[in-house]
Amino acid sequence: MNVLLINPKRNKLDKLRNYFRAHYPEINLIECHLPRHIKDKCFSKTSMVGQYIVNFFYLVFQSEKIKKDNIDFVILYGALAALPYLALVKIFPFLKPKKNILALFWYLQKLKNNKLIHQILKVFFNNEKLILHVHSKWETEFYVDTAGKNILYYPYCLGDVPFDPECGKDKKYIFTGGFTNRDYACLFEAVKDIDHNFIVICSRLNQIPTPPLNVKLLMDVPDKVFNGYMKNAVAVIVPLKDESGASGQMLALAAMALKRPIIYSEAKCLEDYLKPDVTGLAYERGNTNQLRDQITYFLANPEKAHKMAENGFTEYQNCFAKENFYKFIGSLII
Repeated sequence: MNVLLINPKRNKLDKLRNYFRAHYPEINLIECHLPRHIKDKCFSKTSMVGQYIVNFFYLVFQSEKIKKDNIDFVILYGALAALPYLALVKIFPFLKPKKNILALFWYLQKLKNNKLIHQILKVFFNNEKLILHVHSKWETEFYVDTAGKNILYYPYCLGDVPFDPECGKDKKYIFTGGFTNRDYACLFEAVKDIDHNFIVICSRLNQIPTPPLNVKLLMDVPDKVFNGYMKNAVAVIVPLKDESGASGQMLALAAMALKRPIIYSEAKCLEDYLKPDVTGLAYERGNTNQLRDQITYFLANPEKAHKMAENGFTEYQNCFAKENFYKFIGSLII
């Protein structure tokens, strides 16, 4: 079974490869690493469009090799792999695999309401072999108009969360971070009068208001530093701004894996991951008073916060550990 993995990030799926070798020896994984000219966590819309174009022409140059490899199944990691490949097989249909094309980690974010984007995606997604993987159940309904019935839900799963234990060590603070779909304005308004410290890590591309004096703002740090500050935090906040198909899950799962209490915005994209008052405290999106109240509750009730953190860690191990996702992918291929 020849499986082509098209991946924009070298070494990103090393553990998937190792898992297949151990559990599915019949799978011959052929990797195609796309060139990358934009930096992670620091990109503009123009550079993203440029990356799509670069990736498409790279695959065009690889098309003869793809044809010779006699591919049975294709795995596309992210939109930067999915759109160029789907465009390629639209032009050269003989490059389609014998079985299916699995598009993983697909995000539309703010483009979800753009009618032109939906029309373009209809063209790309009009492929009888395509399986579009989504991370929340409500997305299956959202994408019906563009992808038809070729949609498959499976929750996002997270592997190990490496962290620098020295970041934030011996300090008392509440943590949040991330680039996509964050409502930092609501957060700053909610915490400005709370007698506690906060650390926010985001991208320089985030349009962020001036933080209050009790908020320390860091930008574009390495993953281990980001995770280190999260690990040593009193609690983690997931402050989403809009109802987006995929945002906040990675931060929430990392907090669960690191046994951190979670306060999160009510959003459909998080409903499949967090349970109110069991694995975290929810607040109405954009409601500064509710967010302030939930933060105050955690600070006043550390034993309940600790219990929710323990519940979250158990939920992560049972439902959202990466091995579950690898097994799911293997079941689609074999």
